[in-house]
Amino acid sequence: MAIDWLNESDKYAVVALALKVEQAAKSSQRGKLSIVINGQFPLEQHWREWMGSIAVKHLGECNVFLAATMPSTAPSNLDAESKELKQRAYNAYVGLQLASDFTPAHKPLLILGGLEQSVLSVRSLDEFDSPIPSIAARYPEITMAQLLESLRLGENLHGIADAGIKGGHWRLFRTLRIYTETRTTQDIVERVHQYSRCIDGLILPSIGGTKAQFKSKTELFIGPGHHDLMGEIYDLRSADEHLNDNRYLEVFDRDIRLDVLKKELVIEHIARTALAKIVGTPALWPHFANHDSLDAFWKLDADARRAIWGDAIDMNAATAGFDPRYINDAELGRP
Repeated sequence: MAIDWLNESDKYAVVALALKVEQAAKSSQRGKLSIVINGQFPLEQHWREWMGSIAVKHLGECNVFLAATMPSTAPSNLDAESKELKQRAYNAYVGLQLASDFTPAHKPLLILGGLEQSVLSVRSLDEFDSPIPSIAARYPEITMAQLLESLRLGENLHGIADAGIKGGHWRLFRTLRIYTETRTTQDIVERVHQYSRCIDGLILPSIGGTKAQFKSKTELFIGPGHHDLMGEIYDLRSADEHLNDNRYLEVFDRDIRLDVLKKELVIEHIARTALAKIVGTPALWPHFANHDSLDAFWKLDADARRAIWGDAIDMNAATAGFDPRYINDAELGRP
């Protein structure tokens, strides 16, 4: 059996996604990772039965595969090779979440197996909770550039883990985990809360005066002129943390709901693009990897920090697709 993305005696790990992609998207490879567009995934009947009808149906609807493969002497065994491939494929999936605000049609699948004697096997099957579609742009089209960026960021995530950074990389990876988990959270105010925690993960606020630091330190990422907005986002985050979100949601007010949505778009954009820049820039890894490195970074003078960070995030991109005319009250939660 010939498969366009897998060679005989290869072992694989694949994240399978049903996505809206631009027409120009095509299969590509970077290092040990590949993007496969509309790839073949031919399964014999016993593997289809093993996976179950719903998973097989969803797999048949997938058009984007983030694949990690390697030659193997035991392609059908689950072992250390499988563990490495699984992590690489998952890293590419995290990379795609940093590169795009995509929403898949159904839960992504993570499949492990191999090709042996022309038979494609499935040795492990998992599914992830699906990212929640934004009311502002439910299913944005993914570009080829974003797909390629997912591979670059996925390779870099593997590189961070192997870089031997002094003090380790636990805090950065913990912040990344909060971000990816928040993408699957339904409650919009809770998303504001958790995306704001991602910012906390990067600015290392000291106890006391956290709001003031949230406003001032984020200037490095987004440039000057946004202190009032960041303060309002912090107030929204605090309301959720202290169960005071009724101030925003208990009585339906369209303008208030739209304002919450807009703030969610902004803080998600900041968290995603800041994390993408850090993961995508090896020179930044030692500064944002852990508590001690962050402490040293934020003790530098402002000019030194700006020289290390580089250009500010484009804040206009955060709300580029936001048009209240196409958002009805039911979508905003009106009973």
